[in-house]
Amino acid sequence: MANDGLNLDALKKKYESVSKSLNNKVSDINWYNPTVDVNNVIRILPPWKNGASFYKETYYHYNVGERSFACPAKMEGKPCPICEFVEKLKRSSDPDDQELASSLWPKARFFYNVIDRNDESAGVKVYGSGIMVFKEILSYMIDPDWGPQLVDPKIGYDIKIEKTGKNIDTRYKVKARKEPSAISNSAWLDQLYDLDSIAKIESYDALAAALEGKDIVESKSSNDKVKTPSSEVATSSVKKDEDEFSSKASSESEPKRTPVKEEKKEDPVPTKSSHAENSEAIIAKLKKLRGNK
Repeated sequence: MANDGLNLDALKKKYESVSKSLNNKVSDINWYNPTVDVNNVIRILPPWKNGASFYKETYYHYNVGERSFACPAKMEGKPCPICEFVEKLKRSSDPDDQELASSLWPKARFFYNVIDRNDESAGVKVYGSGIMVFKEILSYMIDPDWGPQLVDPKIGYDIKIEKTGKNIDTRYKVKARKEPSAISNSAWLDQLYDLDSIAKIESYDALAAALEGKDIVESKSSNDKVKTPSSEVATSSVKKDEDEFSSKASSESEPKRTPVKEEKKEDPVPTKSSHAENSEAIIAKLKKLRGNK
């Protein structure tokens, strides 16, 4: 039978791309993490599907035992037992309750398909940032000197992310390169991750069980444990002069921009001891609340 001029190789590539987006597990994602004191340079790629933006906004409850959970209230407007617990803690006058509420409050996390310019052979990766890094990226998107073409694969701009400190003292600075450039491999555009599949929403009962420190049965919609990346990915250093990048703290000869703001990381990776302490505090408080009914 004639193929009527169809490109079989192109169809095979498309099949592989679609299969990847449908079967994509969080554990299978190639994560990108900026490295401390390294020249981290990325290219943010365009939307992974029609009608989407270049990013995916999510909200996570961290410090629930050793797990992180996407918040159904923030993301889908559905009841969330963790949020309900947090609201009870907020009404308490106990400083420890207030601190626990703050640690469990859902925090914004933004995900992007990116290319690590220091490791292009690794292909497409997913980068998850806090709200301040996201804000700085957006500020370039709305600036006429860069604009929405920031993520254009042909005439877009690379982004430099400076990372210093660690844990709660981790801070970031974002700079956009002055000159536009094209990505070096157009095939990357067929390998974009489906960012909608990253945040898996667990059932109300599963979240309630997790809050009590119990093992949970994963919901049918989730193929893997949901967690945001926490491991540091080592990247090689690429030597580029500082004047290749436009900083928001640039001189008068550069485009006028607001000074760069440092981001204090909202969700530092907890240690095993802090996981245990937080879990014990949650369970103890739950028992106390139930005893007061």
